[in-house]
Amino acid sequence: MRVFGVGLSRTGTTSLAAALRSLDYHTTHYKLSVLCRAPDGALALNLWKVAQFDALTSIPIVRFYPELDQAFPGSKFILTTRDAESWAASMWRNRRSQVLINLIPGARQIFEEVYGTSSFKSMDRLVERFKAHNRGVQEYFAGRPDDFLVLDVRSPDSWERLCHFLGKPVEHGATFPWHNRKYRTSVRDLMDFVLP
Repeated sequence: MRVFGVGLSRTGTTSLAAALRSLDYHTTHYKLSVLCRAPDGALALNLWKVAQFDALTSIPIVRFYPELDQAFPGSKFILTTRDAESWAASMWRNRRSQVLINLIPGARQIFEEVYGTSSFKSMDRLVERFKAHNRGVQEYFAGRPDDFLVLDVRSPDSWERLCHFLGKPVEHGATFPWHNRKYRTSVRDLMDFVLP
């Protein structure tokens, strides 16, 4: 069984990755190196690289969740979410860093495939894509409560819900880790992002 975070960036994906690490899952966040090129030049997943981890979160996973569901049956999928308008505002504030991200091979294309843009300048377009993504994921996993969890990491019961979903004991006093609130990127996140 693997765990896949299928929430968009800025929905608590960094926090989810930290929570999964604390539950002893070998986790990677935002690992663009799991992407490869299909013979026709389209972006695809390198399933061998995916299989090196127990849990993966963020953009490459978001784009390919149906393929991951087929390739790794019995896995768990977690949709991290938040209010659409506050999410779009967060993405808009983060748009300057996108200029650098777009220089990384494959990054611009994956962002355009997931968000419909790589510039994050239109709030309306962002809100539309956010709602469409969440709706699509929930429709895909409809009727599969053992495999799928919708989670707002800011909710007071988020840690308990995550542990219950994964079949892990809930430690007394434990709370959900909350990371990357102010767009601070950790060394671990950078390593996940740039290393093969």
